[in-house]
Amino acid sequence: MRVPLGIWSKHFSSSHFARSQLDHRRRNFMKSRVLLADDYRVVREGLRVLLEQSGFNVVGEAADGREAVERAAQLEPDIVVLDLSMPALNGIEAAREILRLLPHTRAIILTVHRDEQYVQQAFQAGARGYVLKTRATTDLISAINNVSEGKIYLSPDIPQNVIQPYLGAEGAAGN
Repeated sequence: MRVPLGIWSKHFSSSHFARSQLDHRRRNFMKSRVLLADDYRVVREGLRVLLEQSGFNVVGEAADGREAVERAAQLEPDIVVLDLSMPALNGIEAAREILRLLPHTRAIILTVHRDEQYVQQAFQAGARGYVLKTRATTDLISAINNVSEGKIYLSPDIPQNVIQPYLGAEGAAGN
């Protein structure tokens, strides 16, 4: 049964529920807004090309952790992709600060470090994804998609049991 637009808009247009449903549908149809943070410009440029070719909207870039926090506060991205080893603030510290300011933003750590302590610290800080740079071209798109859907992503080379205490009943994608 079709409801005439006038009746729908009169009844639902001011409804918070209707607006939130529209926002939810719009987010499902649009790719995530992403902020990239890495201290190497060539890495940021390569990631930008990879993500934009996959339909993501890269809204900004940052060269260090402090700049990432500032840019995130300005741009309010859906996802921040943070290098672990950056000057000023490392990726874990930047993630913690960004998530404190923007609780609906999701953080993914992109790094060369596979040490369990870094993985655990990233998830303790609130990161929802951990991607090894050696697998960025194959894993980053999946990580963003999974994290956007509220899931956790871990590069397959990292054992899932490392983050078991942070998973609850969710489980991790990627492994």
